[in-house]
Amino acid sequence: MQQQASTDGLTGLMNRVAFAEKIQQFLTQEPAEGILLLIDIDNFKCLNDTKGHMAGDQVLRDFAQYMNQFFRSCDWKVRLGGDEFVLFIPNNMERTVLEEKLTQFQLQVKQVVFCSYPDVPLSLSIGACYINPELSTYSALYQAADEAMYVAKHTGKGRWYIHQQKDAQEQQTSDSAAAQTNA
Repeated sequence: MQQQASTDGLTGLMNRVAFAEKIQQFLTQEPAEGILLLIDIDNFKCLNDTKGHMAGDQVLRDFAQYMNQFFRSCDWKVRLGGDEFVLFIPNNMERTVLEEKLTQFQLQVKQVVFCSYPDVPLSLSIGACYINPELSTYSALYQAADEAMYVAKHTGKGRWYIHQQKDAQEQQTSDSAAAQTNA
């Protein structure tokens, strides 16, 4: 019963409530490090409206299955609801490695999961943030990843963006290297 209560019924991934509890507990450990990714399937409503909800459900299941294949078993995969997902990597990685991984993930999801509906412009918008002293609570991490995801969406969808600390943002003249497209 506890497994059912912590699992999303459609995808089999961890659900929002279980993730919130798990991440809160994780963040109390010292030193807490990791990366939070907030993932949104772009134009998902269009898929549901044109192909039906059964097609939409199948894409959600296929996407969840691909997340399980692409990312490590120790990474936390979560369906927040609708077409929003979270991935938590419970350790840090170099920014260039993360950038490469996000680009590869977007490209492969398009080729493997979204290929069944070439007439629907499905893509992923991903916001990422690293745990740091300013982002050390679930609420702060979620807000930063959400803001980063909306930067990705507002710069053309099908992109990723990594949240910058305020000091680093002020020093950058352009964030074009942080927002990438996989067209």
